[in-house]
Parts: sequence; C-alpha cells; structure tokens
Amino acid sequence: MTLPGTVDQLPSGAWRVRVVTANKKRRTATFATREEAERFQRGLVALQARGSDVLSRGPITLRTYAEKWLERRETDGKHRSVAKDLSRWERHIGTARFMDKPMVDLSRRDVREWVEELQRKHAVVTVRGKEPSTFKRTRTAISSQTAKHALNLLRRCLQDAVEFEHITTNPAAGVRITADVSSQEKWTALTLDEIHAVCSCEAIPEEARCLYTVAVYEGLRKGELWGLHWGDVVLEGDRPELVVRFSHGGPTKSGKVRKIPLLPPARRALERLRELSKHTAPGDLVFPSPRGGRRSEDSDAGWSDPASDRLGHRSLAGITRRVRFHDLRHTCASHLVRGSWGTQWSLQEVCAMLGHSSVKVTERYAHLGDDHLHRKAASVRDHGEGGVGGHNPKVPSEVSPGNLQGAPGGNRTPDHRLRRPHQNPIPAQGCERRDHRVTTARSLLEAVAGRSPKARALVDALVASVLENELVSLALAVRDADPRFKVRRACELALVVLDGVEEQLPAATA
Repeated sequence: MTLPGTVDQLPSGAWRVRVVTANKKRRTATFATREEAERFQRGLVALQARGSDVLSRGPITLRTYAEKWLERRETDGKHRSVAKDLSRWERHIGTARFMDKPMVDLSRRDVREWVEELQRKHAVVTVRGKEPSTFKRTRTAISSQTAKHALNLLRRCLQDAVEFEHITTNPAAGVRITADVSSQEKWTALTLDEIHAVCSCEAIPEEARCLYTVAVYEGLRKGELWGLHWGDVVLEGDRPELVVRFSHGGPTKSGKVRKIPLLPPARRALERLRELSKHTAPGDLVFPSPRGGRRSEDSDAGWSDPASDRLGHRSLAGITRRVRFHDLRHTCASHLVRGSWGTQWSLQEVCAMLGHSSVKVTERYAHLGDDHLHRKAASVRDHGEGGVGGHNPKVPSEVSPGNLQGAPGGNRTPDHRLRRPHQNPIPAQGCERRDHRVTTARSLLEAVAGRSPKARALVDALVASVLENELVSLALAVRDADPRFKVRRACELALVVLDGVEEQLPAATA
C-alpha cells in the first residue's frame, strides 16, 4: 500500500512527513523518530478509509476540535457544570494564540506561555442587580484556582484528542499552576456570637434563618442544599440524618451518596421549616426558590448585599466583614475541629461529614485545633524553675539514682522521659494502663508545645499504649498516617486520651 506523503530526516535528526493535500497545499509534521513519522502516515490512511477529508482541508486546529468536543460533553449528560466549562473556555482558552494552530504542532511551550499570560490576566466580576448581566474587570489577577480550572479543561480536551489519535502526546500534561502565596487566610468562618446573631436575627425571615442554621451545622455545599428533598430528610427516631444525593441538577461533587447525622440545632430548624412550609412531600425541595423551583447556581438566598440600597441577611445580622455563603460550610468544619459545640471531632470524622474526597482536603482545618492543644499544654505543670525558660535539667525527683545504673545512654530507667528516643516507654511496675496512656499523651503534648524532636519518637509510644482499648481505631489511624501528618494525628489522639482527666493533671504530675 502506498502511503500518502514522504518521510525524510532533517539535519537535526528529527523525521519530517510531507503531505500534499487535494487543494495543492503542502502540509508538514515533524517527529522525533522514524517510527512515529510512519505511524502518522498510517493514521492518514486509516482516516481516509473512514471517509475523512483531512488531506483536503489540512490539519485540524484546536478551535475546530474543541467545538465538537464541547458539544459532545454538553449532549452526553455525563458531566457536571457543563455551562461553567463553556464559559470558562470562552473567557480563558478561546482567546489563546494557539487556538488556530494545527493540533499536531501544538507544543508544551505554547501551553506554558499561555499559562503565564493567564496568571497575569485581571479578574472579572458580575455587576449584581443589572439586567442583562454585565461584567467589569478588576485590578487583581485571577486566582490560581481559576487558572487551574482552565488548565484542567484544556488538558482534558487535548487528552481526548490523544485517545482519538489526532495527536500523539498531550502537550498540557505535566504543566502546573503556581499557587497563590499569601499571609492571610483564604477563607473565613463565623464566630459563635455571629452564628447566634444570624440564627436569631428577627430582621431575617424565619425560613432563611432555618436555611442558614442547616448550612452552618451540617456543612452542606450550596448545590447540595438546593438539591435537598424532604424525602431525604429523616427527623423521626433516634438516628436523624440527611441523605445527600443531589447537587443543583445532578449528582454531588464526588458523585457519591452520603448519609450524615443531623446535629440538634439543624434538626430543630428543619422541624420548624416543615411547619412553615406548605410543600413537604418527599419529592419537594427543602429550600426552593421564591417561585417554588430549584435555586440557580449563583443564588445565595439573600445572604450577601445586592447592588441596590437593600441590605443582605449578612448585614442585617450585624456582620460587616466579608463572609461568603460558602464560608458557612467552612464554619461547620472549623467548629467541629475546634470542639466548639461540645466534642472535638477528628479530621477523619470531619472529612466524612463534609464529603471531602480525602482527609488531605480536610487537613487545611487542622490548625484550627491549636487552641485546644495549647489549653491542654498550658495545664501541664512545670517540673522545675532553673535553666533556660524555667526548664530544670536535673533528674525528676520520682526517679531514683538506682534506676540510672548501666552504660551511659542506657535504657534501663522506667521513666520514659529518660529513655532513648527510639524506644517505646514502658510503664513502671504496678502502674495502671490508663495512667500510662495519660502520661504518654501528656509527654507528647509537652514535646510538641516545646518543639522538641522527641515528639516523633513519642508517636509510636502513644499508639502502643492504646492499641488494646476502645481507642484502637484511632491508634491504627495514627500508625498508618502519612509521615508528614503523623505528629498532628498523634496530637489528636493524645487530646482524646486526656479528655475527662484534666482535673487530675496536678495530682498526676506531682
């Protein structure tokens, strides 16, 4: 079989394919090896066999391919936020310099240059209260997350072209976005006083107050709130819960159905809302729009201030700082990690409650437990007043000199504070296992608070001390945790061990 075009080697060592189209235009493509060039030729034969007019119209451009790809995504119904993808492509990708370039000539350098331009681009915001919707450009650059969404969309399009053999490699694969660097928090949360102000403000309609209460105490995404049906709300019995299965018009962000318990304030709010609502059939929406349908994706139920002189519910509650509706979800996670509502939740429990894809996503809330950690560490009595910072370098009085016999650096003392770091502490003869757990947990918190390198050694000791009691699951989670987060997880376990024994700390450390 005669293959279209010719293959020859360039002085640089690359292999070039030349093809003359039906309209007498010459097209070229360059490859690293002869095998790749001949594979390209065979691909042309396969396209011609299917009736393709690729030779007559020339190489396909990214703009031409993207139009068909986006149309296919819109019609198959398998993808979430197709409208956002279309808008994102039009705003950030459709204006790129390489859009009219043949896809076979698209290089990694083209993508990187586009990414650099994208991160220098100024953000655009919607002017609220105007019809039709208008936009204005701000002075700040777009966020790194917006750039990531655009790059991921381009990467998926090019990967689709690879699978359909229009190109051999994905030039966007491996390209990364530089993350924003800031000394400020990227999100905020309501304080306990602000939560009370929102949930009890008489100026806010009662239905809206019920909505905000559920959002704060259940941590649902906005789309999950708008897609919640009364048939998925269980208020009766001893296991009240929500079945989260919808987000806007489709499945949840993770694509999974999850069941989460109802916290008492959220349960009371839903019971009150059911009394106020006229439509509580299983298929009815719990939080419908004023007209009774599903709320739009950009709706925030009146939370923020509109463009008119009318105040939003946030301002009516006396909150003057910038708190988005999505920050109500952050509020839930923040107070669960802090233990503000009673029991302090672990990161694994918060991850399951909020429906995060992994506990690594929940790790951003870990620093919020520092207040509880410092309260625990502050309650530990000092063992001396000498030395730098009040540290007494002398041997504690409860350790007898006889226990220190042996070679220098030996490990014969029963006191774990004098043991070698790589050894697990062994409780003294006659000590209860619970006392040993408390002592180990307290020592770990002391080491973390003092930034001592012994903290990592005490992690395994704490795990070993609780493996045979009711905390075995938490101990195993610490043992199998990522080394980067092992000390942090161990601190959570230590706090659980110390819960309920704070009043015994002076006696235990005397």
